[in-house]
Amino acid sequence: MGNGATTRAPIDVPSPGDVEVGGARVYMDTFKDARPFESLVADFNTQRKSGVGHDKIFENLSAENICSPFVASRTLQNLSPRGNGEEPGNDDSTQEKKKGTPDNENSRRGRIRSTEESTSGKSFRSIRYSTYQNQRSSQMFTLDEGNAGHDQHRSLAHNQIENELHTLINGAMRNFFYLSRGFFEVIHLVQDRLEKVVLQAGETLIEEGEDGHNMFFVQEGTLSVYRDGTVVGGVKAGDVVGELALLYNEKRSATVKTESTCILWSLSRKAFHSIQATQSAQSRYSTYQKLRAVPCFESLNGYTLKKLMTVMSKSTFRDGEDILNTNEKTGTCLLLEHGNVIISRDEDINSNGGMGGVQDDWESDPHCSVNDHGLLVAHPGCFLGRPVIHGAAGLPDGGDPFDQESRTVTSSTTFKAYGSVVCRAFTLKEFETAIGPVESVVKGYVQDMFGSLTDDQRPEIPDLFVDDFEHTAFLGSGAFGLVTLATCVKPGTVVTGNEYAIKAMSKVQIITNNHCKQVQHEKEILQMFHHPFILRLVTTMQDADSLYLVTDYIPSIALFDLLYVNPPPTRVKPMLNRYWAAIIAESIAHFHAHGVAYRDLKPENILIDATSYITVIDAGLAKVIPYTSVVDGEETLQDRTYTLCGTIEYLAPEFFAGHGYNHAVDYWALGCLIYEMAVGRTPFTTVSGDKNYSNIIKHIWNTRYVPIRLPETFRHQTHLDGVKPNAAVALTRGLLRANPSERLGNLASGAKELIEHAYFEGIDWEKLLKKEIELPWVPPLMEPKLTGPNNSSIEKVAPHASYLGDQSLFESW
Repeated sequence: MGNGATTRAPIDVPSPGDVEVGGARVYMDTFKDARPFESLVADFNTQRKSGVGHDKIFENLSAENICSPFVASRTLQNLSPRGNGEEPGNDDSTQEKKKGTPDNENSRRGRIRSTEESTSGKSFRSIRYSTYQNQRSSQMFTLDEGNAGHDQHRSLAHNQIENELHTLINGAMRNFFYLSRGFFEVIHLVQDRLEKVVLQAGETLIEEGEDGHNMFFVQEGTLSVYRDGTVVGGVKAGDVVGELALLYNEKRSATVKTESTCILWSLSRKAFHSIQATQSAQSRYSTYQKLRAVPCFESLNGYTLKKLMTVMSKSTFRDGEDILNTNEKTGTCLLLEHGNVIISRDEDINSNGGMGGVQDDWESDPHCSVNDHGLLVAHPGCFLGRPVIHGAAGLPDGGDPFDQESRTVTSSTTFKAYGSVVCRAFTLKEFETAIGPVESVVKGYVQDMFGSLTDDQRPEIPDLFVDDFEHTAFLGSGAFGLVTLATCVKPGTVVTGNEYAIKAMSKVQIITNNHCKQVQHEKEILQMFHHPFILRLVTTMQDADSLYLVTDYIPSIALFDLLYVNPPPTRVKPMLNRYWAAIIAESIAHFHAHGVAYRDLKPENILIDATSYITVIDAGLAKVIPYTSVVDGEETLQDRTYTLCGTIEYLAPEFFAGHGYNHAVDYWALGCLIYEMAVGRTPFTTVSGDKNYSNIIKHIWNTRYVPIRLPETFRHQTHLDGVKPNAAVALTRGLLRANPSERLGNLASGAKELIEHAYFEGIDWEKLLKKEIELPWVPPLMEPKLTGPNNSSIEKVAPHASYLGDQSLFESW
């Protein structure tokens, strides 16, 4: 492993997405929003051409519950934490990132691991608080039968308080751009997780520079906002304070003090993420169970069904509304989720209102029955799209004709809502984009792998111990100890004389920080890969006090340094960027082929060696997807995870939606990286080193409504003779599609479509994997340091503190 760039640490906010999700089922709109946006987009473009600012336009859209300017019109829009948020010693890689980067770049992005959340820290000064849920229980518990009239009055008053609080929360959270409309169906869960905060005049609620773990709803009172000791704004009842704390842990950018007695309600990030993950997982589980029972999808595995779910949108119908009429053409498939639907054909309704031949067509469906009036009724779980799928697959289905050219069937059946109805819908085009041609998929020919499984031959490594290495230089310091360059001195082995990077981790520090699972996870992830472009784990070791990770040592320079400190000549940049993008794409595809989402792609985690080839390092945030968890008491396959982690400038929109995400986030990050290599900044910042995380997140989110616009210079900066014009433009736009089901790399053919893109046309992938292509430029390399922290000598590598605890905790190492 080689010398890297200065760490811009990614965020890592744990959420309960991987734990059991129980309780009553909650039916939520957790898939693609089905509401049409065409008119709103047109209105947006019209207003923009008229000179209306983006914040004002999105404020208008927010009024229609479409999106929000992230409370941009509020005085408090800059209250959200915005420091570099870097915690000391939070380097998960086996080798230190390169130091000496300019300060504005050094703090450009934050990798934040959340600390233990508490309401007893310096956020509150001399406050009284109680849990809202406990308060309700306490009042119910203290009812006195001998004073019924008084208790009835208290109960009515309490209900009024509950209603007022519900109105406060509901109104405030409708300004949050990252919440779906479905979230408000479980707004009561937010109410149950609040903590009451009462402050007197002159007390401090939030102090500039402290970590932000909570957001506050203001029920009563007024507060002032201070920055550098100067009042810059005010807060009143109905406002919120510190809303970005619900997304990630950053330093507060202002101080907030009370001007009068104030009543506030605090919501922690941990509680908020728990609610989002729970409602999303339960809703997806309900839909998954219904899809799994559809006969024409019986050959599809769980992962493929859940890919189909990503393109499904919600459609609602009123009682008596026609869902589909006889002789109407349709290419849309409906899965009945709630309510009932009457199925009929005009010629099948006899004089008594009963059903004829149509009943025979649907009689095999267990979700259909004939009611007391002789009407055929479809119940939740019925797949009303069967004629469309069977027609596209060339299977018989009651005679509904299928037109291959328009990809539609002419319906011989009428579907009418019988009461309020909710369906999940997808089109044939969406189906085939997500998982492949209908005929092949229905017959069981679906591509399960979605990446490259190319591996080097894994060499046999002898058993190695701490005394088999001689340390020669410092490479850096990690979270729990030092990283050193060492030579294997064990005689008579295939690795004798080889140089390696050794990361030494203190067992005392690991136990103190409760990171046993974290370090074990890092080891297990690294052991999965043996690829020419991914850092190789050679072996692991331990002694009484320390754990050791031994990886290849790569003399190198971080891509970050080549972008911002020692850039290559302008004339070779387009060709270099193309090869580097190809290598990174192959690396990401390899992670995905092993079912791993990398989740922290950025220039700091990419090393460039002496031949200009790339090595991807630091898999500390990588996650195996899909994984199994328990929902409603049943073990089920989860195709999404919910932890907000990574580096803000590279986070895909789905990170903030709360519905979970999958491997597709890595392809979004690849699009950001390709843009950055060409332009010199990431796509959602205004300048290099931009730390306005509130605006960065807002710009990322707004791509859901207005696709990203590449600068006019992008074509010139990516132009290469022999490569199709605009190929880089098409690639970058394809990777930066806000809807993950439409994102390049996450389509039916997976990474294959990315690798075969016109931008990479002509690259000999076999030679590239063998590093046989000579790249047009070689970088200056960084020499390892001969002294470590506090100028300590390499001969005196500081030993770790003695560990006297339970050694069995590390027996699997």
